[in-house]
Amino acid sequence: MSSWVFIGSLVVHLLAAGNAGTTAAIEQAAEAVLDAQYPEDSHRLDVRVLRTGGKVAELTAPHIVFKADTALPRGHTQVEIWSSNQKAGWALLYVAHFDSVLVAQTNFRTDDIVDLADLQVDWVETTKFRGEPIRQSDYDELLEAGGVFADRALRQGKALRHGDLRPPYAAETGTSVTLRYERNGMRFKIIGKARKPGFVGDIIKVYVPDTDVTYRVRLTASQEAEWIETL
Repeated sequence: MSSWVFIGSLVVHLLAAGNAGTTAAIEQAAEAVLDAQYPEDSHRLDVRVLRTGGKVAELTAPHIVFKADTALPRGHTQVEIWSSNQKAGWALLYVAHFDSVLVAQTNFRTDDIVDLADLQVDWVETTKFRGEPIRQSDYDELLEAGGVFADRALRQGKALRHGDLRPPYAAETGTSVTLRYERNGMRFKIIGKARKPGFVGDIIKVYVPDTDVTYRVRLTASQEAEWIETL
């Protein structure tokens, strides 16, 4: 016996669940729809039936109809269940999302160097994950920028998300910054101290002891900046 699974204009032919129960049949039917509609993400999804309603108890080859939108279902989602071209009932599903996420294997303090050896790649459920998880490719991009640092205190066992790690600062509080000053035909360089940390492109204040003057500057490279205004 076989069935047809519908989602919008998409039709997927599905083998019957055989001796599997109704719950398993609904889960398999829903996963087949998601496999066809979202092939790049389907390996990260797991469907669970939470509740059903209507006359679905004896169905072994259900037709599953998701809501007519293009968003990838996440968490709780309700679907219609059809049989023989008639609506038989409904099911409340939980579509769990998983991903390969970097997890801290030790505690880190803010601004600690984070070595890849102190992290582990785990298959983590991210359905209710706050923010975007950090994958190893994200770590590698940060490393190419010159190093990876903790942007906040991180506890052992924490699944990392964007905002937990950062590249090195272009200038840190108290470090020397070479300031390129150009104004009214005048060009020269002076050295001052950064009043706060910042990345390339950030605007910070730099104090120059020789002139006892503070400048607003834009960081252009590691420990280099261009003048914006004199304070």
